[in-house]
Amino acid sequence: MGNNLPTILSTAIAGGHPPDMPTSAQPGTMTQYAKQGKLKAITIREACSRQNFNAAWLKLGQVGGKQYAVPF
Repeated sequence: MGNNLPTILSTAIAGGHPPDMPTSAQPGTMTQYAKQGKLKAITIREACSRQNFNAAWLKLGQVGGKQYAVPF
């Protein structure tokens, strides 16, 4: 997918077939979709994420205090 990921993701969302959990190294893209209400916050395994990731890294995947992504 390379640099085409934002295009592929936006096409899937517009077509009504978003992925269960997209991956993207672009926090801006994730923030855009979260603010549009097109992503669901990640609530499963919150304690595990806090144990394995520094708070600064987790914050990169947050919008409005909710976790939408975990950096990779």
